[in-house]
Amino acid sequence: MNLFEIIWTEMLRDTMPWASQFFLAVTELGGSNAYLLILVIGFWAVNKRETIVFGLIYLFSGAINFWLKGTFANPRPPVSDWLPGATASGYSLPSGHAQSSTVVYSWLSIKLKKWWTTIAFITVILLVGISRVYLGVHWLGDVLAGWAVGLLIVIALWRFETPISTFLSRYSRDVLYLSLLALGIVATIITELVFTAPGDDFGSTGGLIIGFAIGLWLEGRYVNFATEAQNGQRWRLVLRVIFGIGVVLIFMYGLPLFLPSDTLFRLIRYAVVGFVGSFLWPLIFTRIGL
Repeated sequence: MNLFEIIWTEMLRDTMPWASQFFLAVTELGGSNAYLLILVIGFWAVNKRETIVFGLIYLFSGAINFWLKGTFANPRPPVSDWLPGATASGYSLPSGHAQSSTVVYSWLSIKLKKWWTTIAFITVILLVGISRVYLGVHWLGDVLAGWAVGLLIVIALWRFETPISTFLSRYSRDVLYLSLLALGIVATIITELVFTAPGDDFGSTGGLIIGFAIGLWLEGRYVNFATEAQNGQRWRLVLRVIFGIGVVLIFMYGLPLFLPSDTLFRLIRYAVVGFVGSFLWPLIFTRIGL
C-alpha cells in the first residue's frame, strides 16, 4: 500500500476508536511549546552549557525540516480527514513533529544515559509519530521520513560532537554569538526568498535564533548566573522556573494581541521570547535572589 494514502489513518482510528483525546494530548509532546519548556527549565535550573547546545540542535533541526518541506512541497492530507481539534500548517514532508521529537528526545537520552529514560523517550517518539497519522494531519510516509531525518541528524551530531566542540573552542564567545546572530538573519532572509509554505513561515525559527544569540551574549557579559541552588535551597530554583515560565508565556501569547501575524512580526515575537528567556528573566531573578 502507498505510504501517502489516508488508509493508514483510517486503520489507526478503526483499531483505536477510543484514542482521540489521548493522541491530541500526546502530539503536544512533539510541539514547540514542549521543547521551549525543556529549554527554559534546563537553562535556568539544570545546566546552562548543555542546554545551549540542546537549543542550537533543536533550532538546527527545525531549520532543516522547514527547508526539506519547502523542497518537497508535499501537501498535507485533506482537512476533511483531520480529527476535530487537530491543527497543522505548511507542507507535510517530512513530519516536523516526528523529526523534532526524534532529535530532541534521542539527544536527551544520549546525555542522560539511563535505561529507563531511553525507554521512555523511545516510547514518546513513537507515540508522537503515530499521533500525527491518527490525527490525519500527516501521511504515514511523512512520519517515517521525519523519524529517518531526525535519526540521521542525531547520529551525525553525536559522531561529530567532539570535533565541532574543538573547532568552536578556538573562538571567543562574542564571535560565536555574533556569528549565530548573523546566521539567523541570513537564514531567515534566504528562506523567505526561496521557500514559500501555505500558512507557515520561517519567522519562529529565525526569531528564536536571533533572540537567543542576543540574549545569550548579554547574559554571559552582564549576568552569568549559576544553576546551582544557593546554600542548597532548591526552592529558589523552583520559584525561578515557575515565575519564569509565567513571564515567557506573557510575552509569547501577549505579543500576538498587538503584532500582525506576518513573517516579520512573527520573527520579532519569537526573538523577544528568546531574548526574555535567555537574558531578561535571568537578569531579573539574579537581582531578586532566586
